[in-house]
Amino acid sequence: MSANTQSPSYEETTVSKHCREQWSERSNRPQLNPRIAWLEAVPIDYPSIKPPARFARYHEVTGQILLACPDGTLATCIPLSNRSRSEQQYIRNQVADL
Repeated sequence: MSANTQSPSYEETTVSKHCREQWSERSNRPQLNPRIAWLEAVPIDYPSIKPPARFARYHEVTGQILLACPDGTLATCIPLSNRSRSEQQYIRNQVADL
């Protein structure tokens, strides 16, 4: 795992079938490889994360939260707009602080 982000690096990631399907349905850029989105995304604290996912990043361009497992598998993506207002604000505040 990357020492800087404590989450899988681009080279360490793979995309699950579920994540690929969800990306195609939920992203406004379905042609973008979710691995590239992971690379571009900002590591965040995501209180709603559930095992097996352990790492979260927010991809601002698509508005997607990407979740990864310890083995580097991108498990799913979740539109930020589908989260509660307080959770959306919490994530946006993390990104704004950068």
